Amino acid sequence: MWIRYNSTAKYYEYSNDETNWFALDLSGQTAALSASITTLNGQVSTLQSQLAALGLWTNISFSSSNFSVTAGTWTVVSGNIASHRYSVINKKLSYAIYLINTVYTGGGGILGIKLPSGMLSAGALFFPYIYYTTTDPWSIGLCNIAAGSDTLFFYTAHLNNFPASNPLQIALSVEIPLA
Repeated sequence: MWIRYNSTAKYYEYSNDETNWFALDLSGQTAALSASITTLNGQVSTLQSQLAALGLWTNISFSSSNFSVTAGTWTVVSGNIASHRYSVINKKLSYAIYLINTVYTGGGGILGIKLPSGMLSAGALFFPYIYYTTTDPWSIGLCNIAAGSDTLFFYTAHLNNFPASNPLQIALSVEIPLA
């Protein structure tokens, strides 16, 4: 069997003897193929959700609204994200973030980073984390989250607000029970 494309008529033809050619009707196949692709996309999406439920790490898409400060201006752009990901097993969130070369101007503020996907902490928690500022290079600070909150708050080593700094870097890896 031979198949060719008839560029004048703009359809495919087939022949058993290369003398008599017949139009190959694929019109019904296009709709069936489109439905199969839609079904496959749905299955992939379901599989991704199931894998995330098994505790695989998921990268968090950049959004400037995930980063806040109580005073001054904290500039975080997608290029400042060295790592920002999470994993959930049952009601336990494993969360990791590493920000590099962010800029904080004005000073005197408490930095905030939202948890992914609207997740809320089951209790009030405190964590150590590592940070870098121009006046306090590579120090251990305190991070906390209130019960029912979706935001981690970051303080310096002396539980002070942050000084203006360029660069400002933060590294944190924690486990948080979810509400």
